[in-house]
Amino acid sequence: MDNDNALPQSASDSSDCLWVFAGAELNERDLSVKLKGQSVDLDYKSVEVLLVLLRHAGEVVTKDELFETVWAGRVTVEGVLTNAISKLRKALGEDVIATQHRIGYRLTVPVTRKLLSETASELHLNAGDPVPGREAWRLLRALGTGGQGEVWLAEQAKTREQRVFKFAIDAGRLSSLKREATLYRLLRDVLGERRDFARVLEWNFETTPFFLECEYGGLSLVDWADQGAGLASVSLDERLRLMAETAEAVAASHSAGVLHKDLKPGNVLIWRDDAGLEHARLTDFGSSRLLDAAQLDAAGITRLGFTVTQLAGESTSGTPLYRAPELLNGQLPTVQSDVYSLGVMLYQLVVGDLRRPLSPGWEQDVTDPLLRADIAAAAHGKPSERMTAADELARRLRTLDARRIEAIEQSQLAQRAATAEALVQRNRTRRPWIAAAFVALALGLAGSLYFFSQSQTSLRAAREEASNVQLINAFVKDDVLRQASQYASGKDKTTVLEAIIRAAATVEQKFAGRPALAARIHETLGTVFDDRLDRPAALREYGLALGQFQTLYGANSEPALTMELAILRIRTHYDNDEAFTQEKIRSELTRVEAGIRALSNPSTDLLIDLEMDLGRAELEIFYDFAKAVPHYEAALKMAEAQAPRRADYVSIIRWTAVAHSRAGTSDRADKLFTQALDEAARTVGATHPEAMDVRRNFVTHYTRTRRYEEAIVMAEQLLKDRTAFAGETDSDTVLALGGLALSYFGAQRWRDAELTYQKGLDIVRAKGSKPSTRSYFWRTYQAYAIARQGRTTEAVALFTKLKPDARAYWETDEDIPPYNFVDFFYAATLIEAGQTARAKGLLEPLMSKAARIDLAETAADWPQRLHLLALRIQAAEGKSVAADADVLLREMQPFAVPRYWVWEDVQRLAANSL
Repeated sequence: MDNDNALPQSASDSSDCLWVFAGAELNERDLSVKLKGQSVDLDYKSVEVLLVLLRHAGEVVTKDELFETVWAGRVTVEGVLTNAISKLRKALGEDVIATQHRIGYRLTVPVTRKLLSETASELHLNAGDPVPGREAWRLLRALGTGGQGEVWLAEQAKTREQRVFKFAIDAGRLSSLKREATLYRLLRDVLGERRDFARVLEWNFETTPFFLECEYGGLSLVDWADQGAGLASVSLDERLRLMAETAEAVAASHSAGVLHKDLKPGNVLIWRDDAGLEHARLTDFGSSRLLDAAQLDAAGITRLGFTVTQLAGESTSGTPLYRAPELLNGQLPTVQSDVYSLGVMLYQLVVGDLRRPLSPGWEQDVTDPLLRADIAAAAHGKPSERMTAADELARRLRTLDARRIEAIEQSQLAQRAATAEALVQRNRTRRPWIAAAFVALALGLAGSLYFFSQSQTSLRAAREEASNVQLINAFVKDDVLRQASQYASGKDKTTVLEAIIRAAATVEQKFAGRPALAARIHETLGTVFDDRLDRPAALREYGLALGQFQTLYGANSEPALTMELAILRIRTHYDNDEAFTQEKIRSELTRVEAGIRALSNPSTDLLIDLEMDLGRAELEIFYDFAKAVPHYEAALKMAEAQAPRRADYVSIIRWTAVAHSRAGTSDRADKLFTQALDEAARTVGATHPEAMDVRRNFVTHYTRTRRYEEAIVMAEQLLKDRTAFAGETDSDTVLALGGLALSYFGAQRWRDAELTYQKGLDIVRAKGSKPSTRSYFWRTYQAYAIARQGRTTEAVALFTKLKPDARAYWETDEDIPPYNFVDFFYAATLIEAGQTARAKGLLEPLMSKAARIDLAETAADWPQRLHLLALRIQAAEGKSVAADADVLLREMQPFAVPRYWVWEDVQRLAANSL
């Protein structure tokens, strides 16, 4: 017999509530359902499904949970659940129950739960009656009802002391009382006696009516707010103080491993101390969850009131208005779900309405940007984006005044920096470094206050910083910007640089008595000169800052080590001190690194700078590209975790990409270059110099990985943008020109490569620039491009002149990578000219140096390139090389790209056609 419509035996065991929703009600005692006062004909299985949904109101109940609850132990098909849902929708309305695709179902309407008798106590208690089992106490008034039963305020007849009694008459309610008593014992054992928790004093768990006896903690926050003129009459500062105390109490319970799970104004009590000051107190842990049940065992506390499920933590309790979104989706409660509830309460206290929900557009109700940010951080819909701890919210509220002052000062600094930038905006296109120098100076000097702002939790600290800001503003205005305005009038093209130099000379006088601030300004000025490529001036300013920092804080302090690293950065990459050998550089880097690593808590910025400098040394001094990569990756990882991110974040991504490109890990380089371009476009724009630097390196990467067509497209557009931005003769424009020439070279567009290299060399010579490694590379590529066009006599003559020039420039014993690079292309040119004997004399010494030839590109296929030249010489001598060429083709397969001249030469050798 099908008994689906039989009344469950358990129906009357815990049937004590009336569920009201969408004009309907369900009597839990007899499982009857009414809609607008009229009985609804539903089978009991459908009603049981409805009851489960009501008990999980607002949450998604999975199909498996419904089957396990309603059809436990029975073999069923999914159709029985679908049929029950269909009946409920037909009886109550289609919109009452929503389907979560492939998961389950959820009630979409508000639900309330109350005792079946609202006018009389189930325990037949009345005001004035003695408390059952505690006859010395008299009931004063009912405070409410809940899942654990009735709650009454009682008074001791003689002492007039008041207490709260929570009553239960069945096993289900008794379990809630036991759980609250157990958790209070745990909190007291871990945290000691605290005034911000309502104390549990006595209990009766043996005879009915069961009860829990608690101290009277004061009015609930709701009742307190309804007093007098209401919550709006209470100052915002007072409301925030009470909110901070509530958050601190929640943080304390979390530290003891207890989640509250039902945080709301009704569970926060307001009490007065002896001085009359009101405080917040947390109450009602009857729905709480333990993060680790073993804590009870460790404390020797019996697990009263906890089933296995409750120890693990169910997510069904809590008031929907304050319940975190993830709980509605069936996830387990966490510390962050309690923080969400606090965020909603904070919003309500700020707007002065404890009944207002946190609905879309709530930001318009909160005028204070800091409080708006705090609410958003605490009540974020995604747990991954939400504040991680309740004490963080308390700290923010406690320091709100200091944070406001800091925000005002930062806003003023930003405005002044904007003013500084506006003064030189007209010169940005003509001489972009000038605008950059002023922005760096204004922002750098403002940022120098970071050293003094580590403890901005007091008004005194904020005022001290304001005084420093005034001094700096005066310095920027009187000693620098006034000179900038002269330049803006067009009177003197060198006024800007002279103004900065003169300003640097006045630092000691302007900031007499404030050596720490003077040191920071020297540091900032050093950065300005460094960016301006005035290395001697940068070294001078950094040296002055270093001396003052060492005197103030010691040689091994973070400020001093920061300056040492900056000085070393210039000396290792730009200084021509012959005594500063690779061994000396390695030694100095190791010493400074050890000092920084030994700091107890070095700043993230300093660690990033260290990793960047270590990577740059491996990349550009020691030519060990593989060792450079981990340093750059470490810097990038730290920079990505920063908020807000550093101004040079794009540069960090770019150099990490360059390191991977030179090390041969091209897939990672591709992703990083793309990331750098996206970040630059988002933050500064696609034609900003920083974005164009990324494109320049990306072009080189394309040529390095034989993707010449992509390189040409990007390089041609980059050259146009660079020329439009800074002019044809600007150094960065010339670099872009070189990138385009190399792209033409790789694509075997020999004439285009020759002419483009010539244009770049002409610009460099016209500017009177000194020879450089780059210029010798360009002359090498240009000469070989001429040879490939058949003008071999002209090409050999160019190399004949280039060789002694290169030897004199590098002062070499002919055993360094750049010089070997010249010899390789010279040998290739001699082969084109038919001078194989001379080519053979150049090639043989190179065969043992294949991995060290080129510091401009990855050396992955240089052995194959040398092998190609050897085969060409043998072929010119009349030897058969087809078989060897076939072998070389297979070796070169990983590097093969159509139109790459080496690849095509090998193909011709294999076919006996070269």
